[in-house]
Amino acid sequence: MPDRRKGTSLINLERRSGVDRRRSSRYLTAPLVVSLAWEDGDQRGAFEGGLQDLSVAGASLLSFHAPPRGAKVMLGLESEPEMPRIEATVVRIAKTRRFLPGPFLICLRFAAPCPYEFFTRAVFGA
Repeated sequence: MPDRRKGTSLINLERRSGVDRRRSSRYLTAPLVVSLAWEDGDQRGAFEGGLQDLSVAGASLLSFHAPPRGAKVMLGLESEPEMPRIEATVVRIAKTRRFLPGPFLICLRFAAPCPYEFFTRAVFGA
């Protein structure tokens, strides 16, 4: 009788081997503070966080506050208030510490490709 636990699918193999399935490359960003305003039904909130990395399709940031998963958010650079905000969806929230309080890692997927001005300012500091 075959052991079902030994069977692997391509998806499981990719997850275990750490293969990155993203379609666009992530770039580490300059140390920037971002603002995040979110709305999920009747719930709303706003807070700041530190941008960690960025791609054309999404971003991740660290913050001590987190919106609910699936919430629609608006991401903006605190140092550039005139720059348009980016609409995104929260796809993942992870704790950065197991037992001690610490910031959350918040992963976002952009509704449209990241604007060039935002990308260059965040990645190159220009």
